[in-house]
Amino acid sequence: MRRAPGREAERVRRAPGREAERVRRAPGREAERVRRAARREGDGVRRGVRRGIRKCLVWDAREGCRSAGSDSQRCGMPNRISDEQQAWELACCPAITSDVLWKLDAYRAALFLLHVSRSDCKALRAARPDEKVASQLMNAAASISASLAEGYSRATRADRLRFLGYALGSTRECIPWFEAARGVLPDSVIDARLVLVMRLRALLLGVIRSLRGKDDGPTRFER
Repeated sequence: MRRAPGREAERVRRAPGREAERVRRAPGREAERVRRAARREGDGVRRGVRRGIRKCLVWDAREGCRSAGSDSQRCGMPNRISDEQQAWELACCPAITSDVLWKLDAYRAALFLLHVSRSDCKALRAARPDEKVASQLMNAAASISASLAEGYSRATRADRLRFLGYALGSTRECIPWFEAARGVLPDSVIDARLVLVMRLRALLLGVIRSLRGKDDGPTRFER
């Protein structure tokens, strides 16, 4: 009981210092709280973007299939995947097929076009080594899948549409280069490649329509 007044005096003496320390630490604690809130919000935004991209990919694949069916029927072309492409897809290494982008029909068709174009370009270089048809065809075919892969990795719809436009332009560029290869490659091979290009074009248009929205009317890609 005799020590109580001393303790009370010590408490009173230390109170201003403790209050000052609390006031001094308050800005730092508030700043840390704001930083943690911003970090949580940023993580939520990033998760939402990734989730939205995955949903967009699945929807684009379905929409692309529906659009490809209508466009192919309108052009009188087969809508099914060729037996050659099915066999190639089964033989692809897991490094390619494990990517979520593999679910997109347009990406698989673009990679298959690149696969068959390599053998076509080898035959073209052997027959006409002085011409640039083979290199131009190879560049156009490789650009399709490359643009799809880069565009899928972008977070915004505007960026994805921009790279889809690149892929669509490269797809259409393949047509005159395959036509330039007539006389070296058999007509049956050229016709099969053009059917593949037309199917890929229909798939890309379906993806572009689904990204732009159904109520936007005709787009500049379809003119």
